[in-house]
Amino acid sequence: MSGNDDNNTELIKILEIQQSERNDDLLRNCLFCRDQFKGRNNLFDHLFKVHYFTVGKIDNIVYFEELISILREKLEKLVCIFCENKFKNRKVLHQHMKKKRHFKIHTKNEIYDKFYIKNYVKDNHNNEQMGFH
Repeated sequence: MSGNDDNNTELIKILEIQQSERNDDLLRNCLFCRDQFKGRNNLFDHLFKVHYFTVGKIDNIVYFEELISILREKLEKLVCIFCENKFKNRKVLHQHMKKKRHFKIHTKNEIYDKFYIKNYVKDNHNNEQMGFH
């Protein structure tokens, strides 16, 4: 198998995982409040509309459960998701994130690369065609 075939096989696998995640309708807790939501799209919609938190285009996310676990763990440890600074309590962390507009994932933080489909597409031309830029 050529390198291109390996890339295509991996991309197909990732897209299948992503599709199954899109169809899941499990109940999930918000990262910032006590509200619960059925399905990942409803959770992401709430995170953006109520808490102004964004992960980028929802359709580009894969390995959703792992991503949410990492984000939740950071917040539980009082670490800013964007800049990775640690704070003394949840209120101070929230104030920092709001003041600095850190309600997003830092695009330069490579720990999050595996959660975005575009990182599985090796050809920039294909990235553009698939709407990843």
